[in-house]
Amino acid sequence: MFDEDRDFDEEPNVKPSVPLARIRFYEFDCPNCDANNPMNDGFKHDDELVCLYCGLEFKVKTVSENRFKLIPI
Repeated sequence: MFDEDRDFDEEPNVKPSVPLARIRFYEFDCPNCDANNPMNDGFKHDDELVCLYCGLEFKVKTVSENRFKLIPI
């Protein structure tokens, strides 16, 4: 359920229990074109990604063990 009082851009108060470099994700939805981009090798904190559909580039910022933000570069 969506919590309207929660700001999804806020950093969490609790740090992940594993190092950021060990947390991997295997797909992302482009914030620009909404295309799903599967990544077989995965990606991690501070990696740079390119949307395979629209070509925009992003830097990965891990927020928690199951959540990340894509920052346009």
